[in-house]
Amino acid sequence: SEALIAVELCLVKGEGDSEDLRIANILFNNLDIIANQETIVELIGFTQRVLGTKSAPKKVPSDIALEARATFAQQAPAAEEEFKKETRTEITFDFHRLGVLLLRAAVLDGTVVAKKIATATPG
Repeated sequence: SEALIAVELCLVKGEGDSEDLRIANILFNNLDIIANQETIVELIGFTQRVLGTKSAPKKVPSDIALEARATFAQQAPAAEEEFKKETRTEITFDFHRLGVLLLRAAVLDGTVVAKKIATATPG
């Protein structure tokens, strides 16, 4: 019998200045998803954690001015920057069968109930 989920990971260390590579192949024999708002938010969060975020938080101009004054006042020697190697991530999802049930929460007689919006099974 085949496994329901199989994960293949491959980590390739780049030589010298070349980037490292992470490859993940995730194979699903059968997968049924109940897609509601909470599920979609969790999937987006998972994707962001796996891939990381490219943008750094923006600094407020007043914070930059405070940092400049603090650096000038300390007269500290400049620290050497560490070279950060780029890492590329490739993820492949392979589905033998995928079923998606899209639900919407609704209030009926003071009780929250799930209403079916659509069902999809790509072939």
